[in-house]
Amino acid sequence: MYPYHRLVWMTLKSIFYKKRIFESDYIFMYSFRPGMLDIDFNGELNNGRFHVFFDLARLDLGFRTGLVSYLIKKKLTFFVAGHSVRFHKRVMPFRKTQVRSQWLGFDDKFFYWKHHVVQSSEHSTTALVRTGMKNKDGIVEPQTVLRDLGWDTEQFLSKSAQVWGDFDDQYHDNRKKNNSLIYPK
Repeated sequence: MYPYHRLVWMTLKSIFYKKRIFESDYIFMYSFRPGMLDIDFNGELNNGRFHVFFDLARLDLGFRTGLVSYLIKKKLTFFVAGHSVRFHKRVMPFRKTQVRSQWLGFDDKFFYWKHHVVQSSEHSTTALVRTGMKNKDGIVEPQTVLRDLGWDTEQFLSKSAQVWGDFDDQYHDNRKKNNSLIYPK
């Protein structure tokens, strides 16, 4: 079940947020404590729950920068177009945990993010995620969104995000052509 209680609490807190100017090199931090509904039968944060907390971290960033208001005003939806996660250490329940989110850039369709999960000062998980925004006509170019928000940013994309995005595109293009799960060479 989606943690709507966290979403409601975040929405209420956002009323009091001082709008933050978006800086491309800033690391946004979203803190939480995994609860009983977040853990699996091994007594640790469920691997599927990480994705929910990555979503909540990006949503918190959206509230803090005015992006959520923009989405509502323009009737846009936010979506995840792909992700890759590497688990390093267990995340235990009831301990303060942070998702540290860093913007890796954007291309013609997507925004790219790196998320680090940290608990007890130890790095536990890394994720690369690409997201987009769309309306009834299709995907909205990131440059348009950034310009509308007043963030004059030239297009950039870190090398790691570019390599990962190219691999993901190639994999899915191959899959569509062959209707199979063959990995690209």
